[in-house]
Amino acid sequence: MIVLTGLAAKQRQLRLIQPLQEEANVIGCNHQIIVTTHSPLLASVINLENIIMMKDAKPYPLSQNHTKLDNDDYRFLECYLDATKSNLFFAKNVLIVEGPSEKLLLPTIARLLGRDLAEYGVSIVNVRSTGLRRYARIFQRKDETNILKIKVACIVDRDIMPDCAPGICINEKYVDTSNWPSLEEDKRRWRAEADFPKQTDKDAYIDELKKRVDGQWVKTFVANCWTLEYDLAFSGLSNEIVEAIVKVRYVPNNQTKKMQEIQEKLLEYKNDEQKASYIYSFFWGDSTSKAEADQQLEAILDENMLLILQP
Repeated sequence: MIVLTGLAAKQRQLRLIQPLQEEANVIGCNHQIIVTTHSPLLASVINLENIIMMKDAKPYPLSQNHTKLDNDDYRFLECYLDATKSNLFFAKNVLIVEGPSEKLLLPTIARLLGRDLAEYGVSIVNVRSTGLRRYARIFQRKDETNILKIKVACIVDRDIMPDCAPGICINEKYVDTSNWPSLEEDKRRWRAEADFPKQTDKDAYIDELKKRVDGQWVKTFVANCWTLEYDLAFSGLSNEIVEAIVKVRYVPNNQTKKMQEIQEKLLEYKNDEQKASYIYSFFWGDSTSKAEADQQLEAILDENMLLILQP
């Protein structure tokens, strides 16, 4: 037996699979080439239409006449379905997220809640705010009597700001809603609670987000409020997020002072919406790297949990 590891192994795998795929695609070819693999690397370089997923000893071809993917979906996925995302082909369950923050923090939060994603066979896939619906359609079959029974959860931002957020995060003049640029004239890209005066308007917006993706064993879960960082701050992790922001933005000998300044500023706000909006203002316009702050937050959550578990 020869076991290939490391970079050289990856190169040899690609050198093996690419000629085989080219041979199988030759017009008039009168033979089939079947390769079985548990390698996301190999799966990432095989044409999506040529992949057959196995579930409960049943085959599920991913060719166009079997899935709900259209021609544009296949072209898109051929470009962006890399080895990292191809692990979805080998998962018992799939969690599709829109960004690196969710991919980094959700496994940590799940583990701290006693729901380790690895133990439950969940692969998490970051689609980088692009094409979430396309990835979900991989698991949706045209034949409704032969559904692919892999649970797929799609986590999306709600993207509705609290009415106080524009004045805190963008410009102080937006404290007065009458100064907001017109949404209808496309003068602003953000939306706030005031843009949905009726609960039915808000419900319709949420339903539309879900309808784009939901179907069969694919289900969309929309954030409770706005975005991940805001929602975490609003839900009780404000101190931890502030600590993470300070560690990213300031040098060590200045962090204690900055932490105190931010905490004092938070006391000026009247409610949790305003406080969470102020915390999120540090991320507005990419002034603070979410990826770096979330890495710090992950370490802080792990450290705090260890302190809680110590006898």
